[in-house]
Amino acid sequence: MFIVQDLMRKHRRVLLWIILILIVGPFVLWGGSFGVGSGGDNTLTGDGIIVGTGESVVTADEFRDAMYQERARMAQFGQEPTFEELLANGTALRVLESLVSSQLVIQQAHAQGMDFNQEYLTERMKELQNFRNEKGEFDGRMWNAAIEQGGVNWNALFTHVREQVGQQLYVERLMASARVLESDLKKQFEEENTKYSLRYVKVQPKVEPTEEQIQKTYNDNPSAFSLPEKRQADFVAVSVEAPKPALADELVQRARAGEDFAELAKQNSLGDTKDNGGDIGWVVEGFTLPEHQRPLFSMKPDEISEPVKGPAGYYIYKVDEERTSEISGQRDVKAREIVLRATLDPEELKARHEKASQLAAKAKETGDLAAAAAEFGLQVQHSGEFSVNSLTIENIPADDARVFRATLAPVALNEMSDVVTAPANLYVAKVTSLVPSELQPLDAVREDVIQRTISEIRRSPEYASQVDQLTKDIQAKVQSVEQIPTEFPDLGAAIEVLSDFSMKDFRFGAGPPWDPRAVIAAVGDKEPGVMAGPVQDFLGETYFVEVVSRTPPDEKAWAEEWPEAQKTLRQMNENMLRQARLDDRLREMREQSPYPVDQEAFMQALGMNNPAETPAEGAEETTPAEAPETAPEAAVAVPEAAPVAETVPAASEASAPAEVPETAPETTPAVEPAPTAPEASLPTDAAAPAPAETTPADATAPAADAAPAAQ
Repeated sequence: MFIVQDLMRKHRRVLLWIILILIVGPFVLWGGSFGVGSGGDNTLTGDGIIVGTGESVVTADEFRDAMYQERARMAQFGQEPTFEELLANGTALRVLESLVSSQLVIQQAHAQGMDFNQEYLTERMKELQNFRNEKGEFDGRMWNAAIEQGGVNWNALFTHVREQVGQQLYVERLMASARVLESDLKKQFEEENTKYSLRYVKVQPKVEPTEEQIQKTYNDNPSAFSLPEKRQADFVAVSVEAPKPALADELVQRARAGEDFAELAKQNSLGDTKDNGGDIGWVVEGFTLPEHQRPLFSMKPDEISEPVKGPAGYYIYKVDEERTSEISGQRDVKAREIVLRATLDPEELKARHEKASQLAAKAKETGDLAAAAAEFGLQVQHSGEFSVNSLTIENIPADDARVFRATLAPVALNEMSDVVTAPANLYVAKVTSLVPSELQPLDAVREDVIQRTISEIRRSPEYASQVDQLTKDIQAKVQSVEQIPTEFPDLGAAIEVLSDFSMKDFRFGAGPPWDPRAVIAAVGDKEPGVMAGPVQDFLGETYFVEVVSRTPPDEKAWAEEWPEAQKTLRQMNENMLRQARLDDRLREMREQSPYPVDQEAFMQALGMNNPAETPAEGAEETTPAEAPETAPEAAVAVPEAAPVAETVPAASEASAPAEVPETAPETTPAVEPAPTAPEASLPTDAAAPAPAETTPADATAPAADAAPAAQ
């Protein structure tokens, strides 16, 4: 179809998320207004109306599409819930509530008379990605090509854009009064940068399993105590590694020549630490340390590393400080990083995948891996012996070992694998040796069986009740962690010490896997030696803790770190307040406008009272994004779930008349009145936008001689 019609039908999500970028309320996950087609017919085509009171209408189609979007979002995290499960855990009702919230926002924006002229809306449309080149710049050729297409309903298009901009401004006004006190920011900075020395005791009663329990664990879990199958394989590898970016060596030279490493990171790094100048904090050496970070411990302060290959590309490191850990006695380093992506040309990557696929097909057809490899100019290599538990495999790169062993685990002796897609290579392999799994005698694995038995007992409700009772007894009897081993000798508790503990620099592995905020909240303002808790870690283990000493941030930290931290904390806290104000207002609107739900339509949309609509077992479900191109253009389209952002982008100058000052006053002003429309509203018959002026590079692009007639 036509470009603009495709924009409205296929890329409606882009339109919504660019225009509604400031709306981070719960309804944004499934919200938005009804779709418009080229014919301007806004008829709803659902097979029922779930909510229909006043102007708030949610159709079964709209609700079902939103549910598919939510389920697709959860699938990204390995969850595959059914609609029945989403109903049982409350997700279905939250989705419906979000759709209603979206409709209420539309009503409020209309009621407050927010309107915009065609010229303003045209400029907003030019912000769409559909009219931007690879560099993100506006491309007049793409714009003109859209205008030149006939059959576009410009009235419907401008009505839709106007409605979305109105919603944005209404929501922005709701959130604009969020302010954060300077005193609160300073308190938060101090809390996050105060270093603690702590004493703690784990409340973990001893478990001594009986012989019957040990034997039962062994009998019930034979695979856990068996020697795994061991394989060897012949393989052919097709590399998909990208070359090191030329920028990597350049940045190393510039950093070693004296340029500020933090600025180089801000300007060039593609890692999550970019905005913090590449700061990755204190790094602790241990068995969990990623391989690409190990060079840090051969570096001295102010040294710059060579580019190091890692999972995200190439890493360049600088060590800022070093210290000796009071816990382990080892050397820790505080470092910065620059992360550079390394990618193959897409056509080259495609060619290598095709080569591997052809190799696999040839090898399976002939049964001769060596002959197939020779035909493609490749050589057969031989792996060492490996199992599903092998961390390394001879002749296989470390980055590829996990995928290689897992993919070949089900391959039988003398069978050829399909293409194995690993980070560094594509493999075609043939299993040449297979040693079957073998159950080990109980005496040979007794210690492992005992530990598994103890773990199972500790996960039991009976053990949880025992810990709960012991926790209450400790609270009632002692006032200091130091008294616990004496007063409760059967616990066998050991007092542990954790130094340099803080919210900002906390790293797992340097103490229990607990939430540092929960620990600091528990100790509060308690004096050293006064017991606090209980505190639970992420594994459900229980602790009592007390402060040995507190060290607040010094003058250097306030002088060097506070100015930048102040900006970050202000943005984060203002975003949280803005979100809370929006949530409160949406809740208030829903309470003031009760919406009756048609239970039959609601359940039917979930496929629970009409078995015929439930896909057959194993059938592939079609999500809204997979709808055929010939779907009716008046069908309701629901935007896909937006990712949860750490921060909310600031409004553009055009879209946020009430700009939030950088330094907010320490009082919360009243909500400002709704902004008025820039000019008169759009005429009944809207003309197409004017063609864009093209740059000299665009001289060959066709320009519209005249705007197409309004439809």
